[in-house]
Amino acid sequence: MHRTSSASIMSFYRFSSSISLSFRSSLLHQSAVNVNVPSSQRLIRQKPNIGLADAILPIEKTLSQKLKSNGHSVSNVSSMLKGRNVQGYTCDLFEQKQSRILQIDEFEIIPWSVSGIETSVAVRCGGQGAVCIGFDMGYSEKEIIHAQNIFISHGHMDHVAGVAHHAKKRAIYGLPPATYFAPEDLVEPLKEIGRQYDKMHGKETLLSNLDIRPFNEGDKVDIPGKRLVKAFRTTHRVQSQGYLVYEKVKRLRNDLKDLSSEDIKKRRDLGETVTEENYIPVIAYTGDTSIDTFLDPPHPDVLKARIMITECTYVGGPHGRDTQGRLLVDKAHERGHIHIQDIVNNHEVFKNIDSLLLIHFSGKYSSHFIGENVPKLLPNGLADKTYFCIPGHRE
Repeated sequence: MHRTSSASIMSFYRFSSSISLSFRSSLLHQSAVNVNVPSSQRLIRQKPNIGLADAILPIEKTLSQKLKSNGHSVSNVSSMLKGRNVQGYTCDLFEQKQSRILQIDEFEIIPWSVSGIETSVAVRCGGQGAVCIGFDMGYSEKEIIHAQNIFISHGHMDHVAGVAHHAKKRAIYGLPPATYFAPEDLVEPLKEIGRQYDKMHGKETLLSNLDIRPFNEGDKVDIPGKRLVKAFRTTHRVQSQGYLVYEKVKRLRNDLKDLSSEDIKKRRDLGETVTEENYIPVIAYTGDTSIDTFLDPPHPDVLKARIMITECTYVGGPHGRDTQGRLLVDKAHERGHIHIQDIVNNHEVFKNIDSLLLIHFSGKYSSHFIGENVPKLLPNGLADKTYFCIPGHRE
């Protein structure tokens, strides 16, 4: 994976027709990046910092050539880039205000994930500067430094290697110590890693006192912003768990729903509590898992969350094989991961999910391969609500 000191951005493209676009940042003198996004697909893509002006002109030129080759006369292709319909084609290009941000409803999701390398996902609830929580800590990215509460899915290095780094960065930025929630068997090993780092640093004690708390299946904790997080079991080749984020809302008590508004007001005026607290699942994060987590959900709310963030380590057709000749679908199952065919074959289980974010693609696949092959495999009902996190460069 190429490393660069340039800031990365994650841009969001949506094209109504399959159009292959090439664009180049002349400022960075990097090679062109090809994107092919079929109808109604959403592709989240991390690229080196590139100004919108640098991207627009080559895209306009390429798109114009594409349309003209199909017999269309287009005088102003830029109108297409603003979401307007031209000769049956539409094209929307968005560049988010902050780097690597996917906006879904009130949530800003900043994922970084490469299978076996590093995974961390920051979620801001309500905009920049609002409550930020983190899932896994394989690498401590800039945005996740502000996460006060980190929820760790399992002990593989690509999901925990950044814990000490995260704690140190928060101290450097003058932020209070974070709290790390992890499966019970990881608590002492992670604390010991912190103590060993302090030994290497000399007299420092910061990492010897990491606030790492056991958090197992069924445990729950309140977090700021009237939200609650609960752990659920997942299926991986080591002990693992995912997390449900709930929104706490007050609603009329069930036993009062048949009453008139006047009767309810009378009860309220007499001092009776007429509402009750409800917990609405808004985000489910699985970490590494096999498809079995969805086929036999450990908790009914897992498949009711508005936003599902899960892995898709292996991609390609059902008959794809590795260099040793093993079917990749079988390899995914053996290693406790998901193959895109698992999602295709069981797409009905995601029918109640509003948005599906796929992360954790293997670094063996190029961005072009993922963008070219994954979207067209998904059935329309699922494709329309699926996002893809394709890593490129990071800070």
